[in-house]
Amino acid sequence: MTVNKKVKTALKHGLTPLVCIGNSHEEKSLGVSAETVIKQMKINLFEIDKQHPAQVVIAYGPIWAINKNGIAATPEEAQYIHHQLRSALVELYGQQMADQMILLYGGSVNLENSTSLIAQPDIDGLFIGRSAWQATGFCNILSAINQQN
Repeated sequence: MTVNKKVKTALKHGLTPLVCIGNSHEEKSLGVSAETVIKQMKINLFEIDKQHPAQVVIAYGPIWAINKNGIAATPEEAQYIHHQLRSALVELYGQQMADQMILLYGGSVNLENSTSLIAQPDIDGLFIGRSAWQATGFCNILSAINQQN
């Protein structure tokens, strides 16, 4: 509930909270990734006023994809989780509010996979880590995405 308290405090002070959620490799192999991250999201959004959820940004980053040797989720895997998150948001806040909420994918995002990830219907943006450490890497990703649009 610590993250939930931080979200409420951030909103109270006019800040945009970024809530990071993720699942382990074990949860992935057991087939409970969606349930895991939906539970995290619901706990983090607990008692958030129905007018404020669109001010919260949710970033899904599978733990197994985050680190130097991480392997990004496939676009299909990432889309599946994001779709499940969006569906849970519809249940919580209704379709209109769920559509306004920003869902990011983060986890070994790079130049090679960025365009296929951002092309997914429920992925609103990318939470880029290591590939953005050097400005040229980040700029190359932005260029690739802009060329796609």
